[in-house]
Formats: sequence, C-alpha cells, structure tokens
Amino acid sequence: NDEQEYIDLAKSLAEDARFVLPTGDAATRMPMYPALLSVIYRSQESKYWLSAVDIMQALMGVISTIGLACIAARLADARAGIVAGLTAAFYAPFIYVESQLLTETLALLLLVLTLWLYVALCLTPPKRFEQRLAPWGVSVLLGLSALTRANAALLVIPFVVHAWLRSPPGVRRGVRVVAIVLPAALIVGGWMARNQAVVGKFTLSSIGGLNFYLGHNPDYRNDAGLGAADYDRFNHLRRDGLSEAEADASLYTEGWAFVKAHPAEVAGNWFRKIRVWFTPTTRSMGPSLLLLVAGAIIASLFGASGEAGRRRSLRAGLAVVWLGCALAYAAWAYFTPVVPLVSSKFLLPLGIPALLFFRPALRVRG
Repeated sequence: NDEQEYIDLAKSLAEDARFVLPTGDAATRMPMYPALLSVIYRSQESKYWLSAVDIMQALMGVISTIGLACIAARLADARAGIVAGLTAAFYAPFIYVESQLLTETLALLLLVLTLWLYVALCLTPPKRFEQRLAPWGVSVLLGLSALTRANAALLVIPFVVHAWLRSPPGVRRGVRVVAIVLPAALIVGGWMARNQAVVGKFTLSSIGGLNFYLGHNPDYRNDAGLGAADYDRFNHLRRDGLSEAEADASLYTEGWAFVKAHPAEVAGNWFRKIRVWFTPTTRSMGPSLLLLVAGAIIASLFGASGEAGRRRSLRAGLAVVWLGCALAYAAWAYFTPVVPLVSSKFLLPLGIPALLFFRPALRVRG
C-alpha cells in the first residue's frame, strides 16, 4: 500500500502538478520521495520508469555506503571506514529497503549526507568559508529529511545540542545554533503552511494520528510487529465522512484514551517495541558476510602490529579474541542458517567494539 501511494503521488505530480492521492488525501505522505519519483516518471517511458527507479536507488545505496565509510574514517581512521563500509554494504535489511519504493531510501541518503557534512566541516573551529557555510547546509539537509520522513524533524535536536556544547560562548554560539535551526524551520514551516491551506491543519502530515494509534491500541500487545494491524483505520474514518484533519485528530484521541486507561500495558508495549526494532526484517545472504566483516576487523587489528610495546600486545590479544568470536559465530551460523545473520544482533558485537580499538580516543581530524 505504501509503495502504491508513492507511485500514485508521483503520477499526480507529473501529470497534473497536484500532490493528491486517488482517495483525495493530500497530506498523509511527505513530498520529497514522490517528487523524486515524479522526475523519473516524466523523463522515462512508462514501461521503463520503474527500472530507472531501481537503478537510481541502487546508486543512492552506493552513495550512502561510501558516506558511512567516510564518516567512520573521519571520526577514527581508514580502518574504521573500511569496517563501516563493509558492514553497510552487506547489511541485508539495507540492501532490501533500497529495492523497495519506500521513502526510507531517500531519507537514509539525506541523513548520511547530513552527518558527513557535519563531521567533515562542523567539528573544528571555522577558518574557511565553507566551514562557516556548512551549518546552513546541514540545516537545509535536515529540512529536506523532514520533508521525506516527518519524524526526521526530531534530528534537529541532537545537532543543536552538539553545536551549543561545542561552540564557544557568545555570538558565535548563537550564530551556529541559528544556522542549524533556521533553514530547517523555514523548509518545514513552508510545508506545514501548505497543509494548513489544503487540509485545514498546520501539520507536517495527517498520518501521525494513525501511527500513534497503531502503537497504542488493545491489539498491539498480541501483535507487536504490526503484521495484522488495522492500517486501514484512517481510510475507514475518511469513508465515514471525516476530513483528513478530523480523522487524524480522532485517531490521536483514541490512542491517548488507551494510554490513559491502560498505562501498565502501554509501558510493557515499549519493551515490545524495542524487541521489534532489533528484529531483522529480511534474511541475509549467508554466513560469508559474517566471515567477511570479522576478517576485516581482524585485519585492521593486526594492521597496527607495528606499533610499539603495550599497544601491540593489546591489539594482538584482541585479535585472538575476535578470531575466536568469529569462528564461534561462523560455526553457529553454519548450523543455524535459518536465522538472519545480518542484523544488529550479530554485527554490533563485532563492529562497534572494534571501532573503539582503532584509536585510544576517537579524535576528530580537522
């Protein structure tokens, strides 16, 4: 249903210059991804355009992977970049989502570009023109991210907090914070004003009530993965005669009523949500991935064996430990092929601790 709605919006933009679904809904989806699809739809023959989208998203995935590697290399060193790049390149859910017509494909790319720009140019005292301009660029990317996924608007908060803590007191700190907030606020505010004019509500999206309801209703306890959730609830209310804004408000009301009536169950649902977040959505391509990532980590540890004294001994010992872990995981993976191997459950134990040993401290090079 999500994919079809993005296709419908892309065609609506390309053919009629209107952002509206066949149902008449005009604010349930964010505009950036359908706008991108509409550009391809206009420029390609109808029988080829979906293939062109696949090619574009494959390229977006490549750029995201390279960006993650560059971010890790900037924060630590080249070895960290190699491990991060390999992890991203062979992460099955990431590969899977890039093959879907979903807004997450563009949202991930924008987030990676935002992080890269911030890490590359905003973590050291500004001396060059591009460093002074970078926070404004970060804000623009954050605004575009929010127009891709509405909840990405929250990403402004950690950037503002970090900029406030890292900037010297005084005018420079204020300018840095304004630079990160203002362009994003203008971009987001413009879309919210559009929704006010079109659907009568100053909001990023009229689907927020449905999302809140899906996570706070009597059925969530038995179906935490939302596999059988009532995604059509919003459409039912619309067919009953409610406007977009009214249906959105009604679902928020139902969700909050459940929260107030069942606080203990809601608290328990938070733990169920965490479990769902760490549950892989697709299978991996086999145990070769795990061996590849483990091999990269071990190679990176032995790569520093030329360092003198205690650090050399420490790295050699760690390499032996990681080799044992890799062999244990490989044996387990071989005899348990049905469990998705490419997930945070298996890459985090090997990947994140390894990053901590690339340097005594993760210094940022300016």
